[in-house]
Order: sequence, then C-alpha cells, then structure tokens
Amino acid sequence: MPKVLPPGEVRVVSGMVEAYGEALQMVHPDYIVEPAAAAETLSGMEPVYPMTAGLAPKLLAKCAARRH
Repeated sequence: MPKVLPPGEVRVVSGMVEAYGEALQMVHPDYIVEPAAAAETLSGMEPVYPMTAGLAPKLLAKCAARRH
C-alpha cells in the first residue's frame, strides 16, 4: 500500500463513495494518481453504464476516449 499511497504524498482518488454506518468510504478506488497525471487520466465525469461481463467502467471509458 505505501507504493500506491506513500505517507505525506498527495494523490487524486476517484471511485464510488458509499456510506458505512455514519462514515463514508471508498472500498475499491478506480483511480489513484499523482496530481500531475490527474488531468490526463481522469475526466470531469465518468458515465455509468450497466455492466457487461468482463467490461469494467474503467475499460469502457478508455475505449470511448480512443474514439475522439
């Protein structure tokens, strides 16, 4: 975990936030990137589509980005 989230370093994290009791949590972030890489890695909004077997939203977004 220290390689992905080094102590004292800033990271931009994106994913689904859920309630856990009275707290919020993000169990499985879709992206964890350095701030400098955030603009090229993350879009302002990620569309949500019904899942297709083996096709995660992250892969679908990557494929859609190639079309532009």
